[in-house]
Amino acid sequence: MGPKRLFIFLMLMVIGLLPCCETTSAIKHVTLFQHKLTFTAHTRNLIPCMFYPEHPINPAVLRLEWGKVPEDGGKYTPLIHLYSDRVETFPENSDKYQLFVSLVPSGNCSLIIDPTETTDSGTYEFWMSLNDKVYKPAAKIRIEVLEEKKTSQSRSIVQKKGKKEEMTTKTAPTTTTTVKTSTKPPTTSSSDPSKAAFISLMVIGPILIIGTTLSGVFLYCKLKRKMESGDVENPKVSTPAAQSQSTSNLQIENETSTEEETDEEESEEEESEEEESEISK
Repeated sequence: MGPKRLFIFLMLMVIGLLPCCETTSAIKHVTLFQHKLTFTAHTRNLIPCMFYPEHPINPAVLRLEWGKVPEDGGKYTPLIHLYSDRVETFPENSDKYQLFVSLVPSGNCSLIIDPTETTDSGTYEFWMSLNDKVYKPAAKIRIEVLEEKKTSQSRSIVQKKGKKEEMTTKTAPTTTTTVKTSTKPPTTSSSDPSKAAFISLMVIGPILIIGTTLSGVFLYCKLKRKMESGDVENPKVSTPAAQSQSTSNLQIENETSTEEETDEEESEEEESEEEESEISK
């Protein structure tokens, strides 16, 4: 046998032994999470259980069993048994105890009790094996099933005890810190308002001047147009009556002027006659 064939033969032997090694060390540990649970009678309840495999387990080589030891003591009695996807209950064909069969290979070993009775009180044990090798120690949990009235009374007692403990415990002194906050607005320098006023005057002043001049020019043009339109609308027209009145006035003025001239001439003649009479004397 050559070295190559020997190496291949050894590798095949190691590969063939791997499944056996995996099944013996496939489970790390089993946990039921709590040591005691209290259930109410005539209800559906669940006992949580998990085992942690290093890899998914072949259901064909896995066995699970839940059993109970009565509260008053006595023999261990099996409740439900799982082997290679086959479920067996005690008593037979009873649906009171159930498992999540499809989730068992991934580590879910929880037990369902539906319904719970007061006679279900006791210590529950969980057993499992791989390739007929039992995992030890068995996981155990104490279950107490009470009627509804008793459970309410026990809850009130627990609440009273909790209140008494709170009253007796000393509260640690609390330190309070005060933070002073100022509501005053931030101070600004006095030069800022004057600067703002100066800038506003520089901006608004020219605008006001331009606006007033434009408005004045507009009003002047408007008044001028009104005056021109008024002269056109009311022109001076010379009518015949007005012309006759003017001619009569001229004739009267001429007559008065001629009368005054005749009076002056007569007075001058009289004065000249008087002068001549005095000379003749």
